[in-house]
Amino acid sequence: MRAMRGVTVVSTVVSTVLAALLLSASPAAAAPTATIQVRGLEYAATLVEGRFGGAAQGPLPGAWRAVVRHDPLRQGEAVPVTGGSFTLYGARRVLGGTFTRGRVTPHDTPATCGDERFDVTGTLALQGGGRGAFAVVLTHLRVLGRSGCTTYGATVVGTLTVPADATPT
Repeated sequence: MRAMRGVTVVSTVVSTVLAALLLSASPAAAAPTATIQVRGLEYAATLVEGRFGGAAQGPLPGAWRAVVRHDPLRQGEAVPVTGGSFTLYGARRVLGGTFTRGRVTPHDTPATCGDERFDVTGTLALQGGGRGAFAVVLTHLRVLGRSGCTTYGATVVGTLTVPADATPT
């Protein structure tokens, strides 16, 4: 009988601890975020910088632009983002920030002259406080011509995630 009582006490303690852990890890404890869809073009690029711009949809629609500075791209290797900026021009608010870190990660290199894809991700320190996250897929559009493979344009599609209080209600 004592063994049974000990199992019941241990079971009650374990249940109480698990319930407390589940409550402390509830979604309500996490700061709410807003996800903004971004689409656009890479309109200028060098070996160490890409300039992007386009349209944003979602809780803060508008026009956006980004400058992403990074180490020189190397085939098949991810390189760190070393700086840059992001600005979203919404109807009711301008949201800006600077890149504090991130990566430019190539997808598999096409065997022929196909489109090149890169994941471009970064953490933003937002003006006025808070952090944001930028995550897009950059696609270099390429064609085979007389002089070899040529990039003729580039698109970006992805998201900007910011604290919910950074978007107007």
